[in-house]
Amino acid sequence: MDNVTTFLDGYAAAEYLSKSGLDMEYIFTNGDDVVTGVRQYYLDHKLSAPD
Repeated sequence: MDNVTTFLDGYAAAEYLSKSGLDMEYIFTNGDDVVTGVRQYYLDHKLSAPD
């Protein structure tokens, strides 16, 4: 994904990826803010996050 640089971008990306139906083993991010947003999305929705 392109232009994912903030907490909110990470949160939105996680929503998109979780609903895409992909079987992901991990998510590689470009920064702490992004990964925090991704993790928060999975926590908020009680989902198991990829490693």
